[in-house]
Amino acid sequence: MFNNQRRGFTLIELLVVIAIIAILAAILFPVFAKARDKARQSTCQSNLKQIGLAIQTYVQDYDGYLPISYNNTPGVIVFWPGTISPYIHNGNGRNKGRNSVFACPADTNTTIYMEVVGASNSQTLVSYAYPLIGYSPYYSYGANYLPRRIDRCPSPSTMALVVDCKPGWWLFQCVEPWYTNVWDTYLRTQLDERHNGGLNILFVDGHVRWDNPSTKGDAYVKAEFGAPSNKYWPAD
Repeated sequence: MFNNQRRGFTLIELLVVIAIIAILAAILFPVFAKARDKARQSTCQSNLKQIGLAIQTYVQDYDGYLPISYNNTPGVIVFWPGTISPYIHNGNGRNKGRNSVFACPADTNTTIYMEVVGASNSQTLVSYAYPLIGYSPYYSYGANYLPRRIDRCPSPSTMALVVDCKPGWWLFQCVEPWYTNVWDTYLRTQLDERHNGGLNILFVDGHVRWDNPSTKGDAYVKAEFGAPSNKYWPAD
């Protein structure tokens, strides 16, 4: 006679299946995580390109001058994102929380938000830093804080204009020729290499690319983050 009783899995067979699943998970999870990080990096680069277009439009309207980094005139407190947000499609920058071109999807900050338009109800996550190109009132801080014309930039394709930053560092240190150990001393606390060991940079000429300046020497970092030192980028 035939025994029609169904045979179940043995313990060994179950352990083999579990082991195979665990191996596949160990292989696939890092791939998925890397793909997710790449997607965030691409979205961040898209944000920077939109910011770059807004800056270029501002420059055309203001006789070639770049937006000033910070306006602290009494009664008017506006950082650079508030200055260019009217040039961003659908005003995508004001009061948007994390849903803004100023918010990098890989930015884990959840507590420090910017008052983009100088009002207490204007809460926008800003994940990017801008150099001190123009500071109002600049006369209190010296010639390095005068507004800069974009056509006076000595190296538009290699000089950083907007870059991934750490929470609250919306203006990055502009390094001087005599600085040494530039990344570790000045920039490590301000800029955030959150994309696969590097950061995204919008350059003065409008192109965006990934870079890892922490692995480069002083000369390279000074050339990239030298604005607006008079040596690197003279004021009018």
